[in-house]
Amino acid sequence: MARFDGKHLRGKIGNTSYKVYRKQQVVSGKSTKTEFLRTKPMDRSSNLFGKVSTLNSYIRMYMSPLFDKFHDGEMLSRLNGSTNLALNSVFNEEQLTFSFKADTFNRLAGFEFNIQSCVADVFLAYLAVTYTAGNVSILIPELIVSKQIEFPSSSPICRIIFSRTHLDLESGYGEDSELKYITVVKDQTLAVIPPQTIEFDTEPGCLCLIGIGFHFYKKSFVGEVMTNSKEFNPVAILSAHMTDGIHVLPVEGTWSEMINTKGKAAIFKTSIKDLD
Repeated sequence: MARFDGKHLRGKIGNTSYKVYRKQQVVSGKSTKTEFLRTKPMDRSSNLFGKVSTLNSYIRMYMSPLFDKFHDGEMLSRLNGSTNLALNSVFNEEQLTFSFKADTFNRLAGFEFNIQSCVADVFLAYLAVTYTAGNVSILIPELIVSKQIEFPSSSPICRIIFSRTHLDLESGYGEDSELKYITVVKDQTLAVIPPQTIEFDTEPGCLCLIGIGFHFYKKSFVGEVMTNSKEFNPVAILSAHMTDGIHVLPVEGTWSEMINTKGKAAIFKTSIKDLD
């Protein structure tokens, strides 16, 4: 049954579906395409993309403290496309194996969660990310606030948030993101911020994601109020790196099992026989 909300129809009438996308009425009918037989390579491709979707669901979940629900409408499809290319580049179709390398997920670096407000347009400075054994450091250069950070007119306070997320693709576990931040105030008397370094510990044998987000605030009678919105929320992946070594899950801590759509562990083992 379809319902009229005063402007648009929502629901289904017969073989016709009605929905709203970007404030516009969208009408679609039931597909008339004939069914076709699926081949083994097609099933493998479908299963592989299922792994892509599952991985991305956890990337979004663990990095959600940065962007919450303030991402653009095409974010999911763009992220799926980037991750699919990354996994396909190291997938051997004959042996059904992945061969992860340090730079396998490099194409995720620079991914914007909201292309309506890109980090590249708000933060005009280069951040150097360096990985060493058990550590990742983000070097923030000297910042000239008035020239290198674009503040919204009503928001003179900015918290630059950095996150570190670990995903153990071999065992199918993820770790809650660790967050660190610096606060910048748009004030001519504090126009220059000296260089500084943000550091996180890293785990061996994991996909390590470094995120960056900008939360802007204004002052009110109840204190500081964040002004970010669906239309303005600069958040991006700064780095995506596979660390060396073999990960050993801690007995206790902030790690939890990743589950796929079939209710099974989301594992990206070197050998993935489940694609047969």
